[in-house]
Amino acid sequence: MKAISTLVLGMMMLLLIPAHALAQSPPPSPTYPPLPPPTIDVGPTDPDPGGKVTVTGANWCPNSTVDIYIDVVDEAHYLGTATVGPDGTFEKPVTIPPGTTPGPHEIIVVGLASDCQSPRTMSRTITVGGEEPGGSLPFTGANLAIGLMILVALVVVGIAATLAGRRRGAAGEE
Repeated sequence: MKAISTLVLGMMMLLLIPAHALAQSPPPSPTYPPLPPPTIDVGPTDPDPGGKVTVTGANWCPNSTVDIYIDVVDEAHYLGTATVGPDGTFEKPVTIPPGTTPGPHEIIVVGLASDCQSPRTMSRTITVGGEEPGGSLPFTGANLAIGLMILVALVVVGIAATLAGRRRGAAGEE
């Protein structure tokens, strides 16, 4: 009888303890030290349309690739792919499309963070040079200031010559 009561008591204990408490594993420990976030840089930051910039990055997933875009992440705005080295860095020269309008634009990098699991998108602003749309027209006229100075000089010389001629004429009549 004692064996049956022990068995019943043991079964009641099993029913009272939730199943997940028996199989619970410790929570995963955070990565230590924490991995630094990816970074990017672009230089120069003021290219002309058709000019080159160099996109660099650090703390990306080693031995992976990152895609580089201008303004929008789609095929029409794709500038190139860079290979990330074993140290998590990359460097890629890309060409700004010749038809890019002057003004601010975003260089966008898409890849995996240094944990090689988390997707990351980062961007940096550049200012494409050249004339703004509807900018100034080329100068096709004459410089009026120089023309007016020549005119004034000729008038002064003419007046001086006239006065000198009158003085000579008046001196010769005497």
